[in-house]
Amino acid sequence: MSSHSDPEREDPAAADPGIAKAFAATDEFLRDQSQRMACISRELELSDYTSNMNAALKKGEAKGIQKMVLNLLKLGTDIKQISTAAGWSVEQTMAYAREHNIPVKQ
Repeated sequence: MSSHSDPEREDPAAADPGIAKAFAATDEFLRDQSQRMACISRELELSDYTSNMNAALKKGEAKGIQKMVLNLLKLGTDIKQISTAAGWSVEQTMAYAREHNIPVKQ
């Protein structure tokens, strides 16, 4: 084992001009506060958008399940079958039926 160091191992930019160019661009970007703030702002916007879309999707799914439960209740479907289809407890399904003044088959 030799004691001398390999310059390419210590400094990847010395081994590849492309890496040196990337490091220089990164340094320039990090020095420019307005660019950093614009980048952070964009990341926050994307995060907010994703959160809002996920919330809307969950809300839409919940409304779809409620509509299905309501339709099955109106058809007189067995409460246990409705609960299984909706992923709800029997108690939750019965409470939903009472809210909508629909008699429940047990």
